[in-house]
Amino acid sequence: MSPLTGFIFFVLLITTSFSIYAYKKLQEPYEKNFLSSTQKYSNINKFLLKIEIINGRLAMIGFITFITNYFVFDILNLKII
Repeated sequence: MSPLTGFIFFVLLITTSFSIYAYKKLQEPYEKNFLSSTQKYSNINKFLLKIEIINGRLAMIGFITFITNYFVFDILNLKII
C-alpha cells in the first residue's frame, strides 16, 4: 500500500468518525437551561465583541496558513530548494 493510499484511508477514517459523532450529538435533546447558560453575558455588546475578536483571529490564522502553504508548495514545485 502506498503512502498516498494510507493517507486517504486515514482521512476517510477521521471523516467517518466525526460524522458518526456529529450524528449522535444531533440525536440528543437540546439543553433545557439554554437561557441560563447565556445569562452570564448580561451585556450583549460585550458578547458580540468577543465573537468578532475571535472571528478575526481565526481569519488571520487561516490567511497566514494560506500564504505560508502557497509559498512553501510553490517553491517546492519550482524546484528552487
